[in-house]
Amino acid sequence: MQNQFKLLFQEIAKILNKKNFVEVMESAVCGYFIPFRSPNFKELKDKKDVINFSIKLWMKILAKVKFKTILCIDKLTFEKIKEILIDEKYELLSEQDFKIGWGNNKSVVLKFKKNNNTFTLARFPHLSRFSIFGRDKSKTYLDKIMEEIFREF
Repeated sequence: MQNQFKLLFQEIAKILNKKNFVEVMESAVCGYFIPFRSPNFKELKDKKDVINFSIKLWMKILAKVKFKTILCIDKLTFEKIKEILIDEKYELLSEQDFKIGWGNNKSVVLKFKKNNNTFTLARFPHLSRFSIFGRDKSKTYLDKIMEEIFREF
């Protein structure tokens, strides 16, 4: 997965016309939606309480820091962040599904607006299972996805 994140940030740096992807990576905030250890979600204890805690935590984070883009690599995180944004009165402007060149798996890109600021929330399939960055069969699909995600930059 580390290689996938490296390739992802190389793509972001290219789009932003930055020479050094490491600087782009170091300027990003990365974190787990659920900050507790568990072998997997299925085995996570007290799921409802943990998700509620995580929602409250991320509501505070999103209220303090003005992000322009959030990239998710799992459906739960994506859906919960989407719920938070809607609860915080972000207006959903658009929702687009994109093929990734790997069976029926897709990425989703949402555009929001609040106080004349646009905001992008996007989801990729889990990069530990789907090595789409650096994959020839996914390149043309990823170019379209990344263009949509970073359109406002």
